[in-house]
Amino acid sequence: MDQEGGKPTSLVYQSPIFTDIDNIVSNRTNSVNFPVTRNNLNAIDNCQMTSGSSKFAYRRHTVKYYRDGVQIFSGYGTLMSVTQTQIKFTFTWGNVAAFKKLLDYKLRKIKGPAGQAEISIPWRDDAVNTPNFAMNLDTGGYPHPVMKVSTLLAGIELTTGVTIENKELLSDYRIPVTGKQADDNAKRNQGAMTGNDIYAKTWGMMCHFLTSAPANDVRGMYIGNGMYDVEPYETLQIIVPASFRYSCTKHTGVSSQQVAVFAVDEDGNHPKQLAYVQMHKNESGARFIYTTGSDIFGKETILNLNVSEYTHLMIKVREFGSAIESTTTMEGNLILIPDYDKEQELIYGGVYPMIRNLPDWTLSQLLKNLMKMEGLFATCPDESTIRLVSIDDLYAQRENAVDITDALMLGSSDSLTKEYSFGSYSQKNIFKYAEDGTVKTDASGYITIDDDNLGAESELLSLDFAASDDNGKTVSLPLYTTNEDGGYDYADVTPRILKVKSVEGNREKLTFRGLEWPRLIADRYSGFSDVIRNAKVIKASMRISTVQLANLDLMTPVFSYSLGHYYAILSLTTKENGIADVELLQLQDRNDEDTGEPQLTVIKNSDGNYVATLANKTTAQINTIRNSKDYRVCLIRHGYARRGKYFKYTNKYGEKTNSKTSRTAGFDKVLQCAGYKQVRKEEGGGTPCWRIIGYEQLKTGRLSETSQVNGFYGGATLVFKLLDPISLPPMRHKKKAVTKSGRLTNRAKDGLSELSIALFRRNESGKWEMISNVCPIRSRTASKTGYWEYNPSNELSL
Repeated sequence: MDQEGGKPTSLVYQSPIFTDIDNIVSNRTNSVNFPVTRNNLNAIDNCQMTSGSSKFAYRRHTVKYYRDGVQIFSGYGTLMSVTQTQIKFTFTWGNVAAFKKLLDYKLRKIKGPAGQAEISIPWRDDAVNTPNFAMNLDTGGYPHPVMKVSTLLAGIELTTGVTIENKELLSDYRIPVTGKQADDNAKRNQGAMTGNDIYAKTWGMMCHFLTSAPANDVRGMYIGNGMYDVEPYETLQIIVPASFRYSCTKHTGVSSQQVAVFAVDEDGNHPKQLAYVQMHKNESGARFIYTTGSDIFGKETILNLNVSEYTHLMIKVREFGSAIESTTTMEGNLILIPDYDKEQELIYGGVYPMIRNLPDWTLSQLLKNLMKMEGLFATCPDESTIRLVSIDDLYAQRENAVDITDALMLGSSDSLTKEYSFGSYSQKNIFKYAEDGTVKTDASGYITIDDDNLGAESELLSLDFAASDDNGKTVSLPLYTTNEDGGYDYADVTPRILKVKSVEGNREKLTFRGLEWPRLIADRYSGFSDVIRNAKVIKASMRISTVQLANLDLMTPVFSYSLGHYYAILSLTTKENGIADVELLQLQDRNDEDTGEPQLTVIKNSDGNYVATLANKTTAQINTIRNSKDYRVCLIRHGYARRGKYFKYTNKYGEKTNSKTSRTAGFDKVLQCAGYKQVRKEEGGGTPCWRIIGYEQLKTGRLSETSQVNGFYGGATLVFKLLDPISLPPMRHKKKAVTKSGRLTNRAKDGLSELSIALFRRNESGKWEMISNVCPIRSRTASKTGYWEYNPSNELSL
């Protein structure tokens, strides 16, 4: 295209970070004007002519843009208007191509493995012990299969030609398939299928009645005596396969064969022929062989019947010819499909089409819901690739950050603007699952921002998946209720999402635990929380060369020595003379070298109280863990679980039984704590172990300021959150603990002289596990002549 001289094209680059797929704005131009020249008019196919028939204005066109001989982008162009002096276009590039393929394409239309249109699996009792069905999914009735998200993502790639990078991040997710819509194949399999046996035969004109194999009669249409009940149905499709064969001894006379369909009354009388299929005779040795095609490789024959006026049908093979008795055999099965032309629900005993019964979503809707759960965003490195990235990926790229110190134009006082809000956030930002009246679990969570200028509360993120009730053994998917007849009534539920808990044999156990929003926020949104809690946005101008523009990567941070921070580029708009306006989001400082096991410590807060905190986590991460129901700090002590006294008690059978008391550590997980390899539940004996004080409170997830043993621990904080004031139980028996030499002993009977705390997290199985170091908060001094509490100099490994 011939271009106008002078003013260059303004380009707008937009980061997809913090943005849903549906709302991603592509890199783009505003309107670009071209002069009306002969070359340019030919390029647009002279579509400006009113008498022309050009479709140029109604099509999307490939465009490459060069500046100073360097290709800046490859994308798409749209003609906006043509005047007497100007031709106006807009251009987009980057995200638009790959995302457009996902926006409108339906999930139920994707291809399965090897490109098939459907994944159909047997749906009956002898098929549920397969990998397609989870072990612990309770539907209240018939089992339903689950779909691997990895299978869906592979199907999306196969269907659209788009490659999804980092999709392995989503591989542990499973979607229960809850629909009950039958496709054509399912309709066939839940119809009746005749058997090869002959019910009866008559003579003169030989008639053989076909029987139905009960295993292939899901609806129970066959009622015996060669008859089928069709009273509940309006239409019936009968499929006679090409493989259907009838064989008999050769005989004389005129002979031909038909597969004939008769309407009869409930006693099998008063036959009325409704349709027939002619069979063709071939000779084989001493026998006649009849087929429905000219040979056995012919096509199946389909009969579509209106049976609304009839109650019963019979299907007969009729031979016209001499009345001789001969040995007769049949091969092949006829298929009867009632109401074939109507939508049908799946019937247990047939097959289950999985893709057809997925949520009625677009591909982008599925992908963005999964990305939200993992704290991921999408970028497009090219027009056929979608790359899943997180805020942590931005932080990881700091080592490759581009130095823009000299490029930033900070000469004048108004050349730089600092803003302290970003996005549409509130003081309390709520994360939710979709509403579903069948779910009791409250899985919502939130991120707080300490900014009085924001609104009080808003919904930041909501999934189209609903939460699930998970009791640790089974996950509830209440699709069925038992009716008065002892059968099941079906009602679909809001789509669900689960994760693999374990694999036993070839089947999986699934869980919802660990997918509650407080847990997801703590595990997946720490970097996101850091950014939005302390938002700092810089707006400035900078110099950028043509080569730098061509290589611009919005997932690579920039750094400015004059500003002293790393930044993510939110947007960049080019202007004249190699200048661009840029909007930069400050990446908060993080100590990435020490983000492993939480390092629990004790500090004094502003009120003078001692509180537990994490030395190697950011404020955002600490607040997230504090707000989660799955994290608790617990008071613990180290000692020996000693055998108790024997006593007699009456068991549930009324028998007198010897028993003994025992002290337990209260949890099962083996830990490497304090140099002891065996830290476990103790059933009596001498192995040192950690005991969780207030274990019952921890087990139920409750906070506690008193213990079930009030004599020892009354008034103490036994189970609490990070940053909560810690109140230790009072010391007892101090005098009895002092030896003649003035040293203090550690009396197990007391249980109060040496106390510690640790951070515990509830895992996906619902059990609590220690995830931090053990932090002593009361112990004897090194000389063993006194006690210390909350003394940092004594926070050594036990």
